[in-house]
Order: sequence, then C-alpha cells, then structure tokens
Amino acid sequence: MALTVKLHTHFSTLISLLAYFLVTLASATTFAGTTNSSQHATDDSYWADLAQDYSPFVAPQMAARTAARGEDIAGQWGSVIAWPHIPVSAANLPDGCILTYSASGQTSFPGGREYSYSSTLEPSSNAFFETPNNSHDMFCAYLSTLEDGQIFLTGGRNYVKTTHRFCFVTS
Repeated sequence: MALTVKLHTHFSTLISLLAYFLVTLASATTFAGTTNSSQHATDDSYWADLAQDYSPFVAPQMAARTAARGEDIAGQWGSVIAWPHIPVSAANLPDGCILTYSASGQTSFPGGREYSYSSTLEPSSNAFFETPNNSHDMFCAYLSTLEDGQIFLTGGRNYVKTTHRFCFVTS
C-alpha cells in the first residue's frame, strides 16, 4: 500500500510539472502573437521620427582638438606617457581631465594599508595632479560616473566595504 501511494505521489508531481510547462509554453506563444508586424513597423516609425529631433552625438572637445591638429577623427596612437603610478582604472572627467588610481603601492600591489595613489592628468599640458586617497585601497574597485560628473568608487580589495566619491570640481 505504501509503495502504491509513493508511486502515485511521484506520478502526480510529474503530471503537475508537465501541465505547468505546457501552460507556460502556450501562454508564451499566445503572448508573442499579440503584436503583429504592422504594429511593430508603426512603433519603429514613431521612434525614428522622434530621433530626427536630435542631432547625432559628436564629442565637441575631441572634434575641435583633432580638427585643429589636422588629425584623422578615426584616431591614432600617440607617444607613451610616463604615469606616476600603475593606473589600475581610469575615468574621463567632464572637464577633460583623466582620473586614474592604483593600489597602496605606486608601482606594485603590496596591500596592507588603506591607501591609494591617484592622480588626474590634464591632457593638453600632460600635467599630473596628485589626488591620493588616504583611507581606501581602491585596487579593483568598481568605477561609476554619476550624473553630476563625480566618480563613485565601490569596494576595492576583497574585504573592503568602502565607497568614495571623487569630485572633479574641488580636486
């Protein structure tokens, strides 16, 4: 008797799973069929017309600089820049500078203390400005750019639960 109940329970579970998958498949097929190709074309046309109101994006500073130097807008490699530290990551700042940071060592990853070498590069003059972080080893931190141009760094070494913001205006 117990064996019959056990087999019946497993069989019921199998039937329930099969019914679930069939219903899911049927509803997905029905849902996919609710949009027809003419509606899709109408939607595409609407968004294409709306996009005509906006000019194509051109990075204004880059376009002006490359045109002034007579360079090909497709780009070219320049000479090597001697960086003051090993740049683990970089961010383009709204003022045209480049922010980079490394670990707690300038040319190595020694670890141990919560410190990061950091600097900004002014590309037009190739001048570096040191911006060290005295309380956060940002090696392997995730970098995000916020709407206001600030850089937001999260994490770092595997046990760091620290975040920091870099404000390009005050640094």
